[in-house]
Amino acid sequence: MCAGVSAMQRAFGRSLNSLGEILKFVDVFVEREGLSGKLAFATRLVVEELFANLVRHNEGGEDRVEISLDVDAGLLTLKLWDFSVEPFDIVDREPVDVGRPLGERTAGGLGLHFVKSFFDDLTYECSDGVMCVTATKRIGRSNV
Repeated sequence: MCAGVSAMQRAFGRSLNSLGEILKFVDVFVEREGLSGKLAFATRLVVEELFANLVRHNEGGEDRVEISLDVDAGLLTLKLWDFSVEPFDIVDREPVDVGRPLGERTAGGLGLHFVKSFFDDLTYECSDGVMCVTATKRIGRSNV
């Protein structure tokens, strides 16, 4: 579960109350890597959304979630690990039909819709009670 040499990785309390601390952590990473504009916004939003989904939807769970952020060879990688949880694939959800009127939509799924629209790939793995969600985005100097 260790991230790359240039990555930042840290554990946070498994509570929505940790979001302020998590966003400060993301901001340090964004500044250190020189990410700006839409990419900085997307990075913050994706980490926040994925963390909130883990906390809200995973059954069980230890009192921590680990987050790593990395930029390597033009690839931005965000990973979140949740421990001692039942398998629950937050990635494999029915796509949201954003073209339908609000009154005809069912609740939920819009956050993952945004995650998938901002990042290139979103994957889920669960083994021995450890869940890992990974979001990746190819970046170039024009994204930074």
